[in-house]
Amino acid sequence: MSGFKNLAGMHFGKLTVISRAENKNGRVHWNCICDCGTACVVMSKHLISGHTQSCGCLSLIKLAERACTHQMTNTKIYQTWCGIKTRCLNPNCKQYRNYGGRGITIFSEWINDFTAFYNYVSKLPNYGEKGYTLDRIDNNGNYE
Repeated sequence: MSGFKNLAGMHFGKLTVISRAENKNGRVHWNCICDCGTACVVMSKHLISGHTQSCGCLSLIKLAERACTHQMTNTKIYQTWCGIKTRCLNPNCKQYRNYGGRGITIFSEWINDFTAFYNYVSKLPNYGEKGYTLDRIDNNGNYE
């Protein structure tokens, strides 16, 4: 067993190396246990390089995090934000000429971040009251 580094007991990401596994195609593999409890076999070079850091559960967690939204897609305020973006940024929108076409812009932090927009707007006086509307004070001004 000389010529390779013994990885038993070492941690790589969410994986703990338990023991050496049977060589496959002349390459050293290791029996590992993931923090989630799943056993797996991983090549040495993938552990050492950081290419493999879990049994696969880490990828699922990251995917779920990316797919998670603000849960407000069907709300009036989200539709308002979408409308603002469409009028200011989409030249194919009928109303673009009256907004983006005239140079009306959106505060840069709001363009791709609904949560930032919502966090600001929801703290305005009277937000959420019946009859409350969100408007620009200056018809020639930006959304800011």
